[in-house]
Amino acid sequence: MSAVPLLLQLGAADNYTPPQPCVGLLENVRGRGASVDINLYRDAYHLFDHPDMVPHPFTGIVYRDGSSPMIGTNANARAAAIVRVTDFLQQHLKLAR
Repeated sequence: MSAVPLLLQLGAADNYTPPQPCVGLLENVRGRGASVDINLYRDAYHLFDHPDMVPHPFTGIVYRDGSSPMIGTNANARAAAIVRVTDFLQQHLKLAR
């Protein structure tokens, strides 16, 4: 188990790399005392934190049902994630001056 704090920033609507395995991992390692935090952003797809990408299907991947995963910016989730990551880094890093 890592002694390094970990912050996961995930799109709840991500159908490219779904968040459920990470949520399961989080519950497991938290139970063993790891410092792990997670933020799930509702209606956020893969690459939700991209600065300016209109949400669209990523047609480089086609699932068996003919669909493709969605990718693209979610401005609200992106803004919240930036604040959360900044707070996390300020809390856990001691920067050399």
